[in-house]
Amino acid sequence: MNKLFKRILNSTCLSYMISSFIINFTTWLFSYKDKQSRMLEIWANILIFAICFTICTIIICKNRKKETNSNFMYQFASITAIIYTLSTTSTNIVQYIIKKENFWNGYTLLILLLFSIIASILILKLKIKSYLVASIVNFFIIGIFYYIIYVVKAGYTKSNALLVSLGIYSVAYIISATIYYLITKNKRKKENLEKAYKSLFS
Repeated sequence: MNKLFKRILNSTCLSYMISSFIINFTTWLFSYKDKQSRMLEIWANILIFAICFTICTIIICKNRKKETNSNFMYQFASITAIIYTLSTTSTNIVQYIIKKENFWNGYTLLILLLFSIIASILILKLKIKSYLVASIVNFFIIGIFYYIIYVVKAGYTKSNALLVSLGIYSVAYIISATIYYLITKNKRKKENLEKAYKSLFS
């Protein structure tokens, strides 16, 4: 991935995470007394993202010669922001489709923020060599949060609705994991070969 684009993406997602969380959560808090899930709609969140992207692009392009920070906190914040952006966007889209009351609300935001933080820590700290084992671990970790939001909060906890919801998750995860494996297969082979033939005296 182009380094400049990566910097723009990281900065955009980070600024989006902070601004959208504050705006959505504040909107929800002020409407909480009415017991309604008054949150920003999809178009409003897309607008926030577009504004963040425009501002970050301008700032980073003007300061492209400056070195980027690559310490743990920067990596942690960037990964958390990207996961948060993807997860909240997908949840916002699901809300638009299923139109469930109190599904897209402040509690959902907090759960997704917690998920983003935990997932980022695991990505940076949990190093599993076997792709199969890593996939199984990720399946259950992501599955826990999926179950809380898309089963419990969505109200799909009974019979066929539960099976369909869990089935959608399983199929989507398997397809995503397979595609990711095929995309990164050559890269992992190259890394393994470099490790295998690396001289002990180098």
